[in-house]
Amino acid sequence: LSLNDLFALPDPEWLVKRHLHRNSLSVLYGDPGSFKSFFALDLSLSVAAGVPFGGAWDVAAGPVLYVAGEGMGGMKRRARAWVEAKNGGRVPDRF
Repeated sequence: LSLNDLFALPDPEWLVKRHLHRNSLSVLYGDPGSFKSFFALDLSLSVAAGVPFGGAWDVAAGPVLYVAGEGMGGMKRRARAWVEAKNGGRVPDRF
């Protein structure tokens, strides 16, 4: 793109306010045991359910594809806990 083409692009829209833009690629990394998987699951389920992420940041509700490359053993427990604690027992159908 030329600079004029770049400047003509629309401003990014938030998928998760102050954390993640729509139509973008993001990477989450950190030390082992730093709650990356929990953070990613919380963020993803918040988008799928259309509820504020972390109880504070607005989300644009939509479908979520979550790829678990490791740690499947704890996913069921974590997802069930999230559904009960943050979504009143309602399972998001867009996850």
